[in-house]
Amino acid sequence: MRSIAAPVRSVLILKADRLCANAIHRISGRVFPSAEIGEARLLSEALQRISEKPLDLLLAGTTLIDGDIAEFLSQHAADAHLHRTFIITGSQKPWLLERLQALPIAGVFDSSAENAEVLASALQQVAAGKKYWSKTISSCLTTGMMPEHHAC
Repeated sequence: MRSIAAPVRSVLILKADRLCANAIHRISGRVFPSAEIGEARLLSEALQRISEKPLDLLLAGTTLIDGDIAEFLSQHAADAHLHRTFIITGSQKPWLLERLQALPIAGVFDSSAENAEVLASALQQVAAGKKYWSKTISSCLTTGMMPEHHAC
């Protein structure tokens, strides 16, 4: 998966939660006004779309109906049709975050701790070829605890 700056012309939002997917769609539309933005609820749907044409950015959740995002990415992250992946999750499970950290992804956004404006900024950073890891996620990975001292 490439982490260089490149125009974002196609985005796929992979989230089981429709309300969350719609909110991410609206934010992505503001950040990437000329991009084609699609939505998928299933990993199988996402894989089909990725195989049909190149995808500049996959925005994925971690709670999916038909599989495990970390497993999916470990199998498909090097796919030439999938340029960048950015995870948007409210989960702070250390075992999941450690698995994600080991993958060639652009980062993880903590939707339980950060707002829409921060997401828009994070998406701009990812589009510029940078990585974005929420401070709460980074803290959880280094300490095993959330900043408020709640268990991850």
